Amino acid sequence: MITEIEPENAISSGVLYKSTLPGMVSPQEEHTARLERGLRLAEWLEMDVYERALLIANRRIRMAEHNLQADAEIRKAKRDAAKSGRKK
Repeated sequence: MITEIEPENAISSGVLYKSTLPGMVSPQEEHTARLERGLRLAEWLEMDVYERALLIANRRIRMAEHNLQADAEIRKAKRDAAKSGRKK
């Protein structure tokens, strides 16, 4: 499952994204997904639950891809720095 992948390099915001039940979406994540799409609360609530779930899933995938890309770039920078340090 893609949500189980943890990047090696991360920053904690101090905000805990945790739902009350396993498999449920936290209110913070739902709110953020709505805001990223530029939807007003009334529009969000009028949407079918399945459609909202798809938007949240899409956001999770984008965030996971972003985190994995950033982690790979940091690892490469560390490797390059170690290589240039050995050349001296």
